[in-house]
Amino acid sequence: MDINNLTKEQAIAEHRKMWNWIADRLEEHHPGYDIYMYKEKYMEENFPNIDINSNCFCCHYAMQESKDNNISNFCINCPLVWGTEADTDDFFCEQGNYDIIEALSLFNYGLWSYAQKLTENHFYDEAAKVARQIANLSER
Repeated sequence: MDINNLTKEQAIAEHRKMWNWIADRLEEHHPGYDIYMYKEKYMEENFPNIDINSNCFCCHYAMQESKDNNISNFCINCPLVWGTEADTDDFFCEQGNYDIIEALSLFNYGLWSYAQKLTENHFYDEAAKVARQIANLSER
């Protein structure tokens, strides 16, 4: 895989592998680990010495497809539908409202941020469910 010429299909496939791996680890309840740490660990184990934007294949692909390097604009090129696109202009994974979050009255969290909050509060099983939801997001 040429990381500098990542295809949409490769980005999505690698995204799904990583987030299912994260969900597996969350189900094991490793105290002290959060989503950010799991993403780093996955990259270190599977893609050592390769710089992947934000440790996210979708971000890497979106930046690659962007016409400029303005980080606030490249999310429109994300190959997945996060469900927050109507609520925010950028960082769909981190911001906006989402049905599961609205049900819990936790506004202004995207799925990635919500999973992070769950791990910070040691709700690993719920975080694993969100990680699997992230792994299986629809394609744009």
